[in-house]
Amino acid sequence: MKRSAISLLSLFLWVLPASPNYKLFDYGFGSGGGANQSSSNYSLYGISGQVGSLNLTANVPDAPTLSNPSEFYNKLNITIDTAGNPADTKYAIAISDDDFVTTKYIKSDYFMGTTLVLADYLTYSQWGSGSGTTIYGLKTSTTYKAKVKAFAGKFSE
Repeated sequence: MKRSAISLLSLFLWVLPASPNYKLFDYGFGSGGGANQSSSNYSLYGISGQVGSLNLTANVPDAPTLSNPSEFYNKLNITIDTAGNPADTKYAIAISDDDFVTTKYIKSDYFMGTTLVLADYLTYSQWGSGSGTTIYGLKTSTTYKAKVKAFAGKFSE
């Protein structure tokens, strides 16, 4: 009885699990894969330890420019800097009236909100390119500060 239990256990340990959707090559934890590995559902964009061949992070943009050329009482024009990022880079804008003790975000409808979701990251052209875009819902007689973060590649800021 002990011998058959050991044989069964031994057989179990040497048979890799099977799935119609995934193929498990190894149980080990290596350095992150090797070259030319892919599947119909996933692909490998880089190799662990590889430096300099892929740009997986975005450059940090400078502070945006806020202006009020038409002297509006509840909206401002905001222009962001790309910091040399590619055209498909997306940007999120944070805005505050208390030096970022509390932070609000410019939403994709150009109004302020308290949360930031993926849909609120817009490209440079969606933020109005060099002419900027108008943001709405601001308080009168209030000084605002804004900052921008960039998002590029596979979900890297």
